[in-house]
Amino acid sequence: MSTHYLKRKVFKGFDSVVEVLTWVGNGAIAVITLIFMIDVCGRAFLNKPLYGSNELIELTMIILGFAIMYATRTRQHVKMDILSPRLSKRTQAILTSIGSLLEFGISAVIAYEVLLKALHIVKIHEVSPVLFIPMGPAVFALSISFFVSCLASLLQAVGPRISGEKSEGGSAI
Repeated sequence: MSTHYLKRKVFKGFDSVVEVLTWVGNGAIAVITLIFMIDVCGRAFLNKPLYGSNELIELTMIILGFAIMYATRTRQHVKMDILSPRLSKRTQAILTSIGSLLEFGISAVIAYEVLLKALHIVKIHEVSPVLFIPMGPAVFALSISFFVSCLASLLQAVGPRISGEKSEGGSAI
């Protein structure tokens, strides 16, 4: 089995995971919109807002961290459209790898810190003030999203053009 074949399999499997988690993030956007609409309509028409709507929206926003992975996979989060089209393909690939390694380092630090925070929250049994929803699982979910984004950055750094993503515009640095 060749290394190229193995890389393709890893990227294909990873892309499938990211696609599922992206749909989770999209679902979170729909849930936030629904909660907000119910809260506003209840406030306007019934003079009774949705109880705990702020907490529900805040907790659901944590799940939006899964959208970070889609931006990482498609390299749409950071671009340099002014400089990169003027560079050779090889230089663009090198800059993309360097940018992905930098992103890997930053995501790793953030993921680690969020994981430590999640462990602390679980240890002290922190809950939301109004609805008493445990905060630990939501913060763990955010930590997982950063770890998966971190892994995506590392995979892109070692094989920047294997997953078949489209490079629309500039380099991801």
